[in-house]
Amino acid sequence: MSEYLISLGNDQLNLNEVIEFVSKIFGPNYYEASIMQRQIIEHEPSTSPKNFIIARSNSGELLGVVRVVQRNILLEGVKVPVGGISSVGVRPEWRRRGLASELIHKAIQVMTSRGMDLSILYGRRAVDRFYTRFGYLGIGRYVDLQLLSYPESEISLHSIPFEREKQELCMKLYDESYQDLSGSVLRDKSVWDFLLMRIEKNMGGLRAFLILEGSSVVGYLVLMDYQLIEIAVPKYFFPAVPTLMHNLGIQSISIHPRHPFYVYCRTRINTIQKERFALDGGYMAKILNPQSLLKRLGPTLASRAKIVGASDQVIRLFDYEINLRSGEVSSTTEKNDIIFDRTDTAVQYLLGVISPRDVVGVHWTGEKPWIPYLFPGLHYHTSAWDEI
Repeated sequence: MSEYLISLGNDQLNLNEVIEFVSKIFGPNYYEASIMQRQIIEHEPSTSPKNFIIARSNSGELLGVVRVVQRNILLEGVKVPVGGISSVGVRPEWRRRGLASELIHKAIQVMTSRGMDLSILYGRRAVDRFYTRFGYLGIGRYVDLQLLSYPESEISLHSIPFEREKQELCMKLYDESYQDLSGSVLRDKSVWDFLLMRIEKNMGGLRAFLILEGSSVVGYLVLMDYQLIEIAVPKYFFPAVPTLMHNLGIQSISIHPRHPFYVYCRTRINTIQKERFALDGGYMAKILNPQSLLKRLGPTLASRAKIVGASDQVIRLFDYEINLRSGEVSSTTEKNDIIFDRTDTAVQYLLGVISPRDVVGVHWTGEKPWIPYLFPGLHYHTSAWDEI
């Protein structure tokens, strides 16, 4: 007979009990941890009893918890539902007994059954490759860019701390700037409110500023300590942004490598670029529903196939066949055109984390040399502001 029971939270779940539990687990300062955990759990938009996986002893004692976070991300403008895994905690005396693994397996089962195509989490490398056991693989390529020069501009910009009354404008600017960047999170007002709460409570060294030309708000930027992690401003103002950054003491940039401002800096300004990429830490992802994900990506693959003259072809992977004229997806018993030595590698392939030619352990048939062109390197990148 098992010593504990793992179940999905219900209406009787006491969130105060959960907050107390995770505060003691994550510490080290209980008082500070309890304040932060309460703010996160009570304000996070997808918090509900059904999004907690709970382990209790036969006597009812809370032994472990996992929180599922619901989000939607964009892959080249395609909306993809994802489930984030967060607040993973087990009582110290119950660790190394398989309880954490059972909680994660249950969370994966729940997210899959709810039609989430991907699961994303932020893993610390200090946990000794824990999440790789469940098929998660690193997807976050973090490129830190340091500016070496600050060109003169006829435009003059200044900044003020973020003001809530300008939130709607900034939401619009974000959508315009990030809609084509793979990994960007679709943010409705509830997500924005949650993110701004983190700034107002001074959580994680986050700061946000409005960018002004004269008295007019033209954009915004977000800092983590002295690193730029998000910016949305029309291209017309790009020449003046480096000086504004210098005035704010910004020391480096860590935004999507395909972000228009990042591209501007790389092509117009002297810079130093450093890249960090971990397979077993940072942002990690796992494919939950390959058929559903392929159906969402099918039209995009068909449009790329048209460019390389392969519209009359099909491509097979995961035992599914994609018609490259229509983008339709169906089951197949034919041999796959793309074969993965490790199935977890597929997430890097389909999300465009790196170019297919650079992914180790992926093979495609020689009769279809155009296959790599259907999966270009898109530099998947999620803002640290959206950390799950």
